[in-house]
Amino acid sequence: TSGGSSVDFSSEAPTGSSVGVGDSPSGAPYRGGTSFLLDGANIIDPGCNCYSIAVPNPDMTAEVKVQQSFGADSPNGPVVINVTSKSGGAKFHGEAYFYARNQALNSNTWINNQQGTPKQAGEYYYPGGNIGGPILIPHTNFNTNHKLFFWAGYEYYKQTLPSAAPLESYIPSAGMMAGNFTSSGTGNSALCPTGFSASATNWCNNLSNSYAPDGTPITGGVISPQYLDPGAAALMKMFPAANANPATTPGGYNYVENVSSQQNGYVWRGRVDYNINANNKLFVTYQEGKTTFVTVGHVYYNPAYDVAYPGGNLTQPVVSRVATANLVDVITPTLTNEFVFGWGFANEPYAPTDLSAIYKTTLGYNYGTVYSSASLVAPSVESAGAQTFPDISQPAFFNASGIYPTKKAIPSFADNMTKVWKSHTFTFGGFTELVGNDQGDYAYPNGEFGFGNQPLPNGVTGSTLPAGTDIGSYNPTANLVMGVADYFTQNSSEPVEDMAYRTTAGYLLDNWQVKPRLTVNVGLRFDHVGRWYDRQGVGMAVWLPQLYATDVAENEAAKSMVVQYPGVRWHAIDPGIPNS
Repeated sequence: TSGGSSVDFSSEAPTGSSVGVGDSPSGAPYRGGTSFLLDGANIIDPGCNCYSIAVPNPDMTAEVKVQQSFGADSPNGPVVINVTSKSGGAKFHGEAYFYARNQALNSNTWINNQQGTPKQAGEYYYPGGNIGGPILIPHTNFNTNHKLFFWAGYEYYKQTLPSAAPLESYIPSAGMMAGNFTSSGTGNSALCPTGFSASATNWCNNLSNSYAPDGTPITGGVISPQYLDPGAAALMKMFPAANANPATTPGGYNYVENVSSQQNGYVWRGRVDYNINANNKLFVTYQEGKTTFVTVGHVYYNPAYDVAYPGGNLTQPVVSRVATANLVDVITPTLTNEFVFGWGFANEPYAPTDLSAIYKTTLGYNYGTVYSSASLVAPSVESAGAQTFPDISQPAFFNASGIYPTKKAIPSFADNMTKVWKSHTFTFGGFTELVGNDQGDYAYPNGEFGFGNQPLPNGVTGSTLPAGTDIGSYNPTANLVMGVADYFTQNSSEPVEDMAYRTTAGYLLDNWQVKPRLTVNVGLRFDHVGRWYDRQGVGMAVWLPQLYATDVAENEAAKSMVVQYPGVRWHAIDPGIPNS
């Protein structure tokens, strides 16, 4: 259920796989080199060509085949992992099972022992079962001719998951947040037991060579109250309370949080096989899984010095569905046709549980931003490093409904005709697949601040300060307290990237058995992999260099950005521009 340098097989989920993001069979490219199929349906996540929008359950699987070389008839590749589900037979057969594991049997970690922290709770319980056999229909010959079969399986997972690593960060003292960077500041002695010095580049810097926002030198290690920024005071309300002793905690952290979360869910799968007659066979499958992931710090990853998201847990209710159909028609003893349909789908929106807790109005953040109406949430803050302040850089990229949408859908159709003639087996056919990815943009409508570790020369046009006046400090926490930021970035809105592309293909293949021990495989395949296109009608940005100079001249003449992006057009502004 996760990839990277180490693959975690300790939990169950209806989505997620290490394929393409950790496991690379035969040296396949990191993303996009491995195809993952479930009964013919493509289940690779199109947002990254990695992970998966469905997970094959081992107790519902009959066969796993890894293809590392293939003919022109394969629509996927270069490496293909194809999973085939179990099917029913002429007799009833079933099983019930229960897998269990509990963290109580584990020893505690070394770090927890050093900190005096008890080991985290961890429970993994998986009850399930399946049954298959003939479908009995009264007063028909289905029962004796064995034409109709079924198979169905269900597994529930009840999980309390410990975090792979605790959240570890640095929280400034109350004295520092009040502008006192001396040994007399409240809580300072615990964070800087050896005192303050000009050589330090963290919160133990004594504010030597520091300058207030108006350029006045700061002396004595204390920032005058007139220079304490009210916006910064509001942002620092998002910091959690320190909860660890930095003198005894490895790394000198004063905030450590071991996080356990509930992740319960289920997956069920069904298959029906219908032997219509001796020459026609059909099977259909359907799988559904649901769970809710709980993320404490950041979506997708936890950066260094991360803390629990002050807007509450980031919950992700997940729905995964896969449907397939396969029809084989033996037209003549030497001519066979196969039709294959596949559909993979996943809906995985993120939503915070208490976003209003970090609204600008809640925190008392009264400053405007570049786009003040883009978000109700206060700006994010990126950590400046060890022994500065925590990282709260998770963007508030949630839409008006309070969610970050991620929806994937991959329908596909294929038809394959096989003809045997003398020592030749000809196969020809077509394939089409529509890959859709409806996902929010990783953007900062709330804005994000960064605070560096050196004074900044003032060069802002229109400033009341002379150009080149130094403001700020070598102490990043002091820069935060004074509101001296080295950057601010913000997006004007939170768009949804609802995009898709279609692949259409045709092929001809000849397996020619020249001699009993020599077969020649010759094939030709044509694939048209369409460009991503926008399904909301806005279109993809197109650079037209011949328009650049004209656009710049028009902007200069109007003394404003009449054309906001010189030389750039897209479909919503110019219908003559393609949508892809």
